[in-house]
Amino acid sequence: MLPTELGTPGQRPRVETACVVNVLPDHLERHGSLENYADAKKRILELALAAGGTAVLPAEDRWTSSWRIDGLRRVDAWFEREDVGGLHFEDGRFHFDAERLGRVDELRIPGTFQRNNTLLALGMARLLGADPARLAAAIPELRGLPHRLEDLGLFEGHRVIDNGVSTTPDSTLSAVLSMRPGFTLLVGGKAKDLPVDELAHSCRGRVRSVIVFGAAGPVFAPAFERAGVEVHTEPSVEAAVARAFETMLAGEELLFSPACASFDAYLNFRERALAFRAALPHGEAS
Repeated sequence: MLPTELGTPGQRPRVETACVVNVLPDHLERHGSLENYADAKKRILELALAAGGTAVLPAEDRWTSSWRIDGLRRVDAWFEREDVGGLHFEDGRFHFDAERLGRVDELRIPGTFQRNNTLLALGMARLLGADPARLAAAIPELRGLPHRLEDLGLFEGHRVIDNGVSTTPDSTLSAVLSMRPGFTLLVGGKAKDLPVDELAHSCRGRVRSVIVFGAAGPVFAPAFERAGVEVHTEPSVEAAVARAFETMLAGEELLFSPACASFDAYLNFRERALAFRAALPHGEAS
């Protein structure tokens, strides 16, 4: 959401545009069901409704595709189709209806999900009055945040990608689909009560080897084995990194994308990601 007036303490902020990027299984231990989680996410639209604003919502998402509220303008975002209005990709460009907001190939942040996020952000900025030419000029200058498909460079000839922000199978699946086939994947931690099979099957033919660390071993390893993916288990992040560098082929890439909570050994995802970096050969990335 983008507040335009913060107001005084105790008052709700004035929100002219709000966005829900997706609804995927997570935090079910708190919400009890995916339906409850979706309802909780949907409540952010109430802020924009109070201001007579706009909701920017993915039109192809199972949940957000049907969210319509009287008095709230809706702008659809399409990630797959080109022959539509609203926010979409067309001819290699970000589009808002017929208006061009910049070139996709000028985006330096890797990952299809980051491309989609950029489309949503550009649309929200345009709704708030940003100039299209300035938005287009800003795209090449965008930089990703740490631990989000972050390229750490080469270690002993292997390119290492830190996607330590991932704490769900769905987020790791997005990262896997953004990589070139033939890499080693590190997953693990405290497994959530979320389905793993889709991630495992998507790794078949794309991931050469999976190393599962921490408490997730008994849940994750069988899923990858059933999918026909080579899998190893290790007790810790450090041991998983050591195994990876022992078994990777020449020039093979390494993706750290845990797909699990960190609470079996760490306070949060960032602490775990820093432990991963410290375990790489020769210490932290330069």
